[in-house]
Amino acid sequence: MNNSNQNNGFRDFKVTSYVIQPRIFGNLDLESIDKFHPTVGLGYTIMVFDASGINNGFDVSDASDTLSGFNFNFGLTYDITEKLFVQAQYDFVKLRVDNDVPDLKFNTNVTILKIGLGYRL
Repeated sequence: MNNSNQNNGFRDFKVTSYVIQPRIFGNLDLESIDKFHPTVGLGYTIMVFDASGINNGFDVSDASDTLSGFNFNFGLTYDITEKLFVQAQYDFVKLRVDNDVPDLKFNTNVTILKIGLGYRL
């Protein structure tokens, strides 16, 4: 009996990613819809991956990698009050990979959806 979902080994690991995203962006203020502000941006993303734990009996506690690439984003801000706002933003990142990582969409195309609450001083 062949069970393709069978666990082939012990896996207990965690991967943490730190994302650094310097960018240039523009905010559009339209008089006809004064509470909504569309944004668009272009920048560069640096992603630092830190792994810890055990994967199939191998210790991956010292495994870390840094990948980077260009990103494009767009978003929408809504003013609740003059000082308080909510924002939703979509980022697409195209990472460059080296010889250790296969050049597949799964490894190179990163999408991030950000939703937040902000306060203007």
